[in-house]
Amino acid sequence: MATFRSRQRASQRRDGTRETHATQQDAQRQPAAPAADTQRKTPHTQTPAEKSPTDHAAGQHKPKPQADAPRRRLISPASETAAQDAATPHKPHESAAPEPAPAAAAPRRRLISPASEAPPLDKAAAHHHDDATKPAQAPAAPRRRLISPVNDAPEQETGTPPQRRADTAPKSAPSALRQPNRHAPEQRRGLPATESMPTERPAFERRTAEPRRRPGAPAHMALFASCPRGLEPVLQQELRRLGADEIAPVDGGIGFAGSMELLMRVNLESRVASRVLLRLARGAYRSEREINALAMQVDWPRYFDVARTIKVKTDGIGARVKSLDYVSLTVKDAVCDRFRQAQQGRPSVDTRSPDVRIQVFLGAEEASIYLDSSGEALFKRGWREESGEAPLRENLAAGILLLAGYKGDEPLLDPMCGSATFLVEAADIALNRAPGRARAFAFEKWQIFDQPLWTRLCNNARAAEKPAAPLPIRGSDRDARMVAIARANLERAGLAGLISVEQGELFDSRPHASHGLIVTNPPYGVRLEEQDTLAELYPPLGDWLKQHFAGWTANLFTGDLRLPKLIRLTIKRRIPLYNGALECRLFVLPLIAGSARAAKPQA
Repeated sequence: MATFRSRQRASQRRDGTRETHATQQDAQRQPAAPAADTQRKTPHTQTPAEKSPTDHAAGQHKPKPQADAPRRRLISPASETAAQDAATPHKPHESAAPEPAPAAAAPRRRLISPASEAPPLDKAAAHHHDDATKPAQAPAAPRRRLISPVNDAPEQETGTPPQRRADTAPKSAPSALRQPNRHAPEQRRGLPATESMPTERPAFERRTAEPRRRPGAPAHMALFASCPRGLEPVLQQELRRLGADEIAPVDGGIGFAGSMELLMRVNLESRVASRVLLRLARGAYRSEREINALAMQVDWPRYFDVARTIKVKTDGIGARVKSLDYVSLTVKDAVCDRFRQAQQGRPSVDTRSPDVRIQVFLGAEEASIYLDSSGEALFKRGWREESGEAPLRENLAAGILLLAGYKGDEPLLDPMCGSATFLVEAADIALNRAPGRARAFAFEKWQIFDQPLWTRLCNNARAAEKPAAPLPIRGSDRDARMVAIARANLERAGLAGLISVEQGELFDSRPHASHGLIVTNPPYGVRLEEQDTLAELYPPLGDWLKQHFAGWTANLFTGDLRLPKLIRLTIKRRIPLYNGALECRLFVLPLIAGSARAAKPQA
């Protein structure tokens, strides 16, 4: 408007027709303006009576004074306009045309204005308006806001309630937005809000859980067999012989696929495996909460009864969690939640001798949840009750025998037999006896355990055994106590009278055949004085082997890596193995007749 008046005055100066403003006396001679119009005037606004003849001659018509004041402010809040209308009483007799234009025009200057700022409707003025002007006042303000929340909507006018269906219960607008959230923060740990699992889960909970198969489809399961590190090739041969599919060797075990029958057979017949695990779920994770959600997807009541005791253990390599123990706790909570969800109570925890063991393995980005089908570790055959200071695990001893090429028909000698671990495992290989024939397994307590199938497998294993007969297996030890323990273990293993064990010095032993295998575990000390004693033992040990066991092959399993330099014999093979966490070697030495004193030390 200011720009328009500037242009008007510039035009008047060019034409010479501009008149000065009316003086105060001229203003007094003019008729008094109405009170409402006087309040709406601005210092630069003229009334219709003050129009100069020059303006009429030029044909320039000024806008109505009622609309000038709001147009000064392009964006004016509706509250100011409403305050002006409230201060100005409405006089219907002054003008025939209705005068709600200033109240309705102000909100139009604000394209987006909340409905709460809309001017209230003047009931006194609305009484004098005709029917055509009523709808343009109240609905006009909310239409200026294209996107407005439901709770900001203007209330209905008194006396005109909204029409509802008779069968629909009234519901307020805010309550209509409160939909049940199945994944509220208190339920994000994996526990659903209802007894049944939700049909949709957050993206992080969409994991690969136990495979779903059609009825009648082959019941192949994802399995994993662990073993001592270094024995993976031997275990792979065993699994292939038993009929495993999809064999995938990794460090410390073999992944494979198979049925429940294969799972039972591996537990019963494998000589090298430490445990056989059934994988129930696997998926990526970023926090402990997502591991809990992964465990919640497993139907735990399907596998074991709530009366069984449980234990959860977590291992990891490069795991991105703060505490492995906390991961075990959150998985245990998921197991208990699933049982409570099924209205079966909650299982108890037993950390010493549980009925069901749950194993969780964490990588850098992926978590896997397993159910242990073995229970006690498979190297616990059931025949050992006593042992020496550093006993060799049975599955490690069996793996060493298989790496040495023992097939059960060769003569075998262990001149430092200890508790007779090598002797018992060699006899089981020679007689084709199942290592797990005398023990129980965890899968026997599962809900999916097939007792008739297990009975048939055990009967087949017994039928495959060879008849008991004296075996070309000998053992000796200088310690009388260890000889007594060895004989007791042989008797519990059912090998009494089949294997000979004698007490005597190491260098007094002689071969009982022209060729054969020597498999033994020489002592290897940790303290400095023990290492000095062993350093004095190795040179005469090499001489003894060279002089008396020509044609034999010595297999020495030790953690003392100095042996090749000190024994002064040719080393054919060095096989890295681990006895627990201790790095060891299996040294294979073919023996040839002659003296070892002039032999060149091996680097």
